[in-house]
Amino acid sequence: MSGPWKRKVTASGNILITTRRKPKVMSETIRGFKESQCLQLGCFNPEDSKEFIYKGTGLDCDEKASTEAACLVATLGGLPLALEQACAYIRNLSCSLSDYLEKVFS
Repeated sequence: MSGPWKRKVTASGNILITTRRKPKVMSETIRGFKESQCLQLGCFNPEDSKEFIYKGTGLDCDEKASTEAACLVATLGGLPLALEQACAYIRNLSCSLSDYLEKVFS
């Protein structure tokens, strides 16, 4: 792979690509891509997703939060990175789940 990050002689590091594309498709469309370098992660199930939201946001689990968390999980499809980003937004801006859902998905 090449790009502007490779131009600096002292540059080093790794690149993380997240996608829902299958590794086989990636290897067919991206020159130099190797399926063996791919780590496939599944989606969280609904209950694990809700637990992840409570821990990631510090919000208490009550009936209202449970309903809102279930809505967020359904909207984001249980995708771990999407849930992590939502939790970070909620935590850092000190907003509620309902505020986040309204701001982002309205």
